Amino acid sequence: MKEKIIFLLILLLDQLFFPPISAQVSSLNMTLKSTWGNDGNIVSCDVKDNLAVLLTTKFLVTLDISNPEFPVTLCRKNLPEANPGKICIVNNFALVTFNSSTYPFYGEKIGFLDISDPFNPKFVDYVNQPIKDIVCDTTKAYIVHGQILYIYDISNLPNFSLLGSLNLSYQLRTIDLEGDFVFLGRYDIYGWDTELLSVNINDPANPYLVNSVTIQDFEPRDIKVHNNVVYFATSTNFNPHKRLWVFDVSNPQSWQLITYIIIGPATTFSLGNDTNLDIADDKLFVSVPVADLKVYDISQSPASMSFLGAYSSWGKAIGLRSQGEYVYLLIEKDWTGMGGLRIVDISNPSNISVPSDYFTYYRSNLVAVHNNYIHIKNYLNRIYIYKIENTGLFSQITSYPTPGSAKDFAFVNDYAFIADSNGGCCLYNFSDINHPIYVTSRPLNEACLKVKVDGNYLFAVHRRGLVIFDIGTIYNPVQLSEYTDPGNVYDFDVNDTLGFLATYPGGLKIFDLSDCTNPIEISTTPFQGQLLTLAYKNNHIFAGGFSNGMTVFDVSDPYNPSIGSSVLAGNRIDDLKIVGKFAYLQSSDRGVNVVDISNPDSSKCVGYFTHHFKTTGIYYSNNELFQAVLDSGLYIFSNDLLPTSVERDFTHMPKDICLYQNYPNPYNPFTKIQYTINKTSNVKLRVYDILGKEIITLINEEKLPGTYEIKFDGSNYSSGIYFYRIETGEYAETKKMLLLK
Repeated sequence: MKEKIIFLLILLLDQLFFPPISAQVSSLNMTLKSTWGNDGNIVSCDVKDNLAVLLTTKFLVTLDISNPEFPVTLCRKNLPEANPGKICIVNNFALVTFNSSTYPFYGEKIGFLDISDPFNPKFVDYVNQPIKDIVCDTTKAYIVHGQILYIYDISNLPNFSLLGSLNLSYQLRTIDLEGDFVFLGRYDIYGWDTELLSVNINDPANPYLVNSVTIQDFEPRDIKVHNNVVYFATSTNFNPHKRLWVFDVSNPQSWQLITYIIIGPATTFSLGNDTNLDIADDKLFVSVPVADLKVYDISQSPASMSFLGAYSSWGKAIGLRSQGEYVYLLIEKDWTGMGGLRIVDISNPSNISVPSDYFTYYRSNLVAVHNNYIHIKNYLNRIYIYKIENTGLFSQITSYPTPGSAKDFAFVNDYAFIADSNGGCCLYNFSDINHPIYVTSRPLNEACLKVKVDGNYLFAVHRRGLVIFDIGTIYNPVQLSEYTDPGNVYDFDVNDTLGFLATYPGGLKIFDLSDCTNPIEISTTPFQGQLLTLAYKNNHIFAGGFSNGMTVFDVSDPYNPSIGSSVLAGNRIDDLKIVGKFAYLQSSDRGVNVVDISNPDSSKCVGYFTHHFKTTGIYYSNNELFQAVLDSGLYIFSNDLLPTSVERDFTHMPKDICLYQNYPNPYNPFTKIQYTINKTSNVKLRVYDILGKEIITLINEEKLPGTYEIKFDGSNYSSGIYFYRIETGEYAETKKMLLLK
């Protein structure tokens, strides 16, 4: 009753203060292609050999864990039913429980998930069966609910037939089995005592109670049996601890209490099992909310079980599975904004390490993309590197710490300068992406906010000014000069020998950088409002402000710039990226907008995706816009106004640059043009008529190494010969095509 009341209160508060997200989303000419880090809270997990199957509040996920240090996501799909509960893998199936919408701590049905193809697991059938806990062997499932133990035949799944049942007094909560016995934890609904029971299941049609013992604790939490020893976790409101009771049950009729130990502090109440047990290779693993994981050696006499080590993590541990030298720890989202599956290496229990995670919740503070790898910073000053597989799913590569809070990235080949709140300008080497190396740093007088690389120069922005470094020798940056502003500095961009600084209350400041040892301020354009971000393109500065939307400055005469048009007035724009004829604007609490800047004097908003989550940064790469969303991980968008393009080829890194012959050729009216580049380049792909007049620019943007394909529509052109030409800065090639109508 207590758990039901708590749930109803939480449900009421959720409806009052957190309306459905679907009602808050709107879009125009922007497609949400993918998300990461917003799967919902992790609910349960099971592992078998090289496969892990996860349930979150929203998704079913399968992971290849053949190398637990680099788990690969095989599938991530929406669950067909709400309120998932427990999961138990049996051969090529997983039994998945779904809880009641009215009483979410009690299951009401079981789904049979075919995992023979882990890339495409499918639910093939369901049965209605009340359930609180479940344990399986290869041919039978043992289920408890209320006062009843159910035994089912699962030897030929998805066939599921009842073999027998047994009605026991009080409420059954947890179960495990060994040999001809199942062991159960039950409790008085009034919370006065807990019982440990054993039932003989040698004849599944006629199970019977063998033995029981009463423990004056509040509730059973979990139970595991190993070599005729029962490990029984309980908690109480009266004794301020969680306890582990150890019984010798080698004589079914007469048990012996061997010992009990304190495994953690008690909690006032729990919305589920807050203590979990598992056993593998003569080690007992205990997860409790505070000291998340404890490891005990049980290879000797249970009376002398010894403590081997512990591991504490962010979040609350709500479950675990063990296999070999790894423990798969389920972490509930907490104040850090993170939660999910934490893979823990326990090969050396005195020095437990964490090689990888699968985040179902991730509080993203910063995102950057380089060479097909995504760098995502979290709340705890750590950056995780992910690769997007051919399937579009994310696989973690590694992670690395930063001295403080990372604010910005500037990549230079295999290196990156990271603006850091504590470390200043930090240089990392990513030539081996699996093992990032911290190289050096250059401290600043204030927290570093932005970094920009132009040729052999690094420009670092801090709150009070701008510092310029010579990075001709990249691992040894040399400071050349520093500009200190009387106000606050927010952003910087550079074009050739001109630098542009967003300041407040000064406005837009322009510098002559022909001599970086002596930057000279040549103009200041006051601005009524606070500039937060800016970018240069074609003699114009596009600047975002606190409540001014985006404002365009004409800087064709840098000594006398002028303020031009504005768009999205009244909106806060705190980050923007310019690619081609579009500016992508981030509003910290509204999502992203797309502005057509082909005519800077009359810029107009042509697209948006509004989701009303707090956002912390955007990054554009390879025709995709990546947005860090504070409490919802990462969103990846495409601009529907761009030509249709096959954007990614993750299978290999090309060795050559090549422009291929269009296909079909002749064509009417559509044809496809394919090209390959072998390094990150600014790619221009244009089409010309027979007289050499440019008729359309298909591509004009930075591209990562890979093979790309774009569709050309000749509907608006007459029959005849046309030429298409690619330019990358180091490479140019022209080919001929024929339009026949």
